Amino acid sequence: MTEQDPVARIVPRSSQAAQIQRAIEDQKDQARFQRRILYSIGFIVFSAVGATVGYQVIEGWSFLDSVYMVAITLTTVGFGEVHQLSFAGRILTLLLVVFGVSGALYGIAIIAEYLVEGHFAGSIQRRRLQRLISRLNGHYIVCGFGRMGLGIVNELLREGQTICVVDSDPERCAFAETLGLPVVQGDATEDASLIAAGISRSKGLVAALDSDSQNAFVTLSARSIAPNIKIVARAESDGSLEKLRQVGADFSVTPYDAGAQQMTYLLTKPLVAQVIAMLSDELHGEIVLRQVGVTQESPIDGRTVGDIEGEDDSLEVIALSRDGEDVRFMPGDDVTLHEGDQIVAIGAPADLDKIAGTGQTVPR
Repeated sequence: MTEQDPVARIVPRSSQAAQIQRAIEDQKDQARFQRRILYSIGFIVFSAVGATVGYQVIEGWSFLDSVYMVAITLTTVGFGEVHQLSFAGRILTLLLVVFGVSGALYGIAIIAEYLVEGHFAGSIQRRRLQRLISRLNGHYIVCGFGRMGLGIVNELLREGQTICVVDSDPERCAFAETLGLPVVQGDATEDASLIAAGISRSKGLVAALDSDSQNAFVTLSARSIAPNIKIVARAESDGSLEKLRQVGADFSVTPYDAGAQQMTYLLTKPLVAQVIAMLSDELHGEIVLRQVGVTQESPIDGRTVGDIEGEDDSLEVIALSRDGEDVRFMPGDDVTLHEGDQIVAIGAPADLDKIAGTGQTVPR
């Protein structure tokens, strides 16, 4: 079994840089089009106001007559003059026709180009993502969309989870948007960014920023806003593991230790590594390992382990976690499950969905 680059699992490695570059160029093009449109509108408004004042001063017309003359001139509707124009008034009208109408036509051309090249559709897509974020519920927030964050997002997507990415880097945010992910571009250490990502409605958060201090700030902010969510924090050094847990992280992990363990298993226990990978593959695995919570509405509430395993030979409860007790491995058939229990079971995805009460399999 070979270890696959997490980037390559989402997009081919050769196209990743191209996707990021296209996203950056699209952002630059959109900003350029928006500036040109604003300049055009500003020039038209300036011409209209200047001409209106000019007619009032030069011709002595009323404000309404002046505005009417400017309107019919800029729109080129072909109506006659409001009043007889003087020589200076005709010069003013000529300037309005040359500059005002030209500015209006230029603005129309820019808007048409903006629509034709798809930038308008891109704006709609971003507004759609913003509305999507406001409706997210029971999702996971990934703070930091670097290499590790990308791998975490990939694994969560493989399990059918909903994700919102928080990152301050425009290039990373643009790349996440190309993957169709809801994105909040901002500093994850600030409460406003976490609130914008819907942290109060989320199930959990991953702090995967580049430094331990940043991850500690994210953990503190997240825990203060949403005391009950699950938080996993990345640590660069072993000395930061306990500190991150002290500031509110449920779990803290060093990617080097996790990587070292996996590489060691591949060397010394390749079959164990292969079995773990196969049981963790919710997308393609025929037999998978899954954690199932027992709720009041759960079909396994009040039933014994033996009852559950007896319904299907492939289903096996291998661990039970109950508040105030140590984790029980291979609980006996006579153990009754109650609301609040957490079990780890192995079996077919459909059978695990049934005991979890979802009644549906992970999308394949």
